[in-house]
Amino acid sequence: MAFNKFPSVKFKGSEKCHVGWSAIHAELSLKVNSKDSRLIVIECYHGVLQQDILKFITEYFPDSQSITSDSAFLTEPEIRELTFPNITDDRVFGFMTSLELNDLFDQQKIQQIKKLIDAKPGLVFIVGIGAALLVPNPDLLIYADLARWELQLRMRRKEINNIGLQNQNEPFESQYKRGYFLDWRLCDQLKKDLIPKADFVLDTNKIDNPKLISGATFLEALGQTVQQPFSLVPFFDPGPWG
Repeated sequence: MAFNKFPSVKFKGSEKCHVGWSAIHAELSLKVNSKDSRLIVIECYHGVLQQDILKFITEYFPDSQSITSDSAFLTEPEIRELTFPNITDDRVFGFMTSLELNDLFDQQKIQQIKKLIDAKPGLVFIVGIGAALLVPNPDLLIYADLARWELQLRMRRKEINNIGLQNQNEPFESQYKRGYFLDWRLCDQLKKDLIPKADFVLDTNKIDNPKLISGATFLEALGQTVQQPFSLVPFFDPGPWG
């Protein structure tokens, strides 16, 4: 019997998966209109290509306005100083962070953004890592997710930065280390809190082929998965230790 390198789980449910930006737009438009939504948060895991989401909003919701969460971060020197105890100057070793994502934000900038949101008429999208922290009670919450392996591939292709930094051209090992000890811990904390509340989950692993399902369907699929035997995709990757 051949080893299955790409296992999958068959989900038993009737909820539709919306594939492609056009189908995603159609579904979101229904929700926006039916709920009379004005504030839509698209929370992003580390590595999600924010520019693709902003392009989607500009193209499909031309009358809306967008605000990105990274405009509320501390400055890069401030973030590097704050996180140095976790990252250290060692090539390999660091310390798992006890920080929370909110610690990387400038609270004065957050207040300015909240005033800006209140002043903007019509539909407003708040997009990015920590977007849900800027608007805790949006009319619609979408969680944009990404697999850790695809995240690392994007690092290798120098497509993404670490949180709050402009460092996409740093060596992969440096970006990976910062992700391992800091970024992914911060995003995981927030993800655990948000997923049960999310109206939708957006799969962004395929850049040109995003997929959207309801948050309820996502949780139901997880529930079915953990009640049966399942196999993970195998992962082998060289690191600085071999």
